[in-house]
Parts: sequence; C-alpha cells; structure tokens
Amino acid sequence: MTSVVGSLPGSAETLRLLIELAAAVDARDPFTREHSVRVADTSRAIAKRMGWSETEMSALHAAGIIHDVGRIAIPDHILTSTTGLTEAEFDQIKAHAAIGSDMAAGLMTPVQVGWIRHHHERWDGRGYPDGLFAQSIPTGALIMAVADSWDAMISDRPFREGLSEHAALEQIVSGSGAQYDPRVVEVFVEFFESGSPLLSRSRLPSSPQHDVTEQVPPKASGF
Repeated sequence: MTSVVGSLPGSAETLRLLIELAAAVDARDPFTREHSVRVADTSRAIAKRMGWSETEMSALHAAGIIHDVGRIAIPDHILTSTTGLTEAEFDQIKAHAAIGSDMAAGLMTPVQVGWIRHHHERWDGRGYPDGLFAQSIPTGALIMAVADSWDAMISDRPFREGLSEHAALEQIVSGSGAQYDPRVVEVFVEFFESGSPLLSRSRLPSSPQHDVTEQVPPKASGF
C-alpha cells in the first residue's frame, strides 16, 4: 500500500472544519444523521480484520468520516426526492465522490483522497467517477464501498423500511465479484458472523417518520 503517513499539507484546523461540514451534511435530514461515522467505524473494523496497521486504519477512518462531504453540492430538491431521478439529476448525485475528493485534497494524503474519490467504483468496472476495474480500485475504497452499502441498506428511508441484517448480508454476498471485491466481502461475512454490534440495526437512529412534519426526507445515501 502507498504510504498514508507523513505530514498532511493542510492545517489541522481546516481539516477539523471539513469534518464538521461532513457531519452537517449527514444532519441535513434525520434519515442520514451519523451515517458517515458508522461507515468510518465499519470500514476501520473491516481493515483491522484484513491486517491493516493502526496508522492505516486511522487514516481510513478519517477518510470515512468525510467520504460523503461532496453531497453538500447537491441541491436539496434532488436529495429529498422520493420519486425517480432524471439522468441529469443522477449525474449530479454521482458527482459527490469527485467533489468530496477535491475538497479533501490538500488536507488529507493523496491515498486518503483516492479512497474518497473511488468509494463508488465497482469491482466489475461499472462504478463511478472513473470506472476503475477490480484491483485498480484502491483497497480502502473497496472496503468503504461495502461499509457504505451496508449502512444504506439497513437504514430506514421515507419510501421503504431498511432491510433486516440477514437480508442486507445476502445483498452484499450476491454483489461479490460484481459490485464488491470478493476478498472484502469474505472478510465482511466473517465480521458479521462474529456478532459485532457495529453492524446491528440497533445502532441506527430511531426512525424520524413521526417526528418530522412538512418535510420530505432524502433518498438513501450510498448512491
């Protein structure tokens, strides 16, 4: 793995503000609050099972915290749509990965920036923003892709109830070799079978359906 250590080019204060912005992005609606923290925690746990060093795991966790920060550039009417998106609107959704990596550039290492940019790439090359294929995708991004999908699948949304843990696991397994790195899926299954509370639906915030009035919540994150 390319080094993730060394002096970061940006200031600690600026990075702190970026992390706060990422939290604000998650909090734009009650359906995605703390999503990025859960993705970061799950990514770190997967990396640990894959033998990553403490430094590498910490770097991945930090990148996970801000992986969706680029969604700040997506208009609310797109994020809050409960109907189908046009192709142009979906292109705006997909732009968040590249926007987020641009925001992180100069504040995180190039390796971390790459993880953020490529967390929606697919093992079969059909992902975005660059259509990378298989092992050309950075391992940290492959880990984050599974963690991100897991959290999105088990979380409730205004237009559907979150999947059960076992149903979500079936979706992850079925995507092995297509959407996801088979090795990461294998490790994730072992992690799931360990009974870790990190993967429990009980960790999610309570559904806001009865708390929110005159507001249409956004679609699932993990686009």
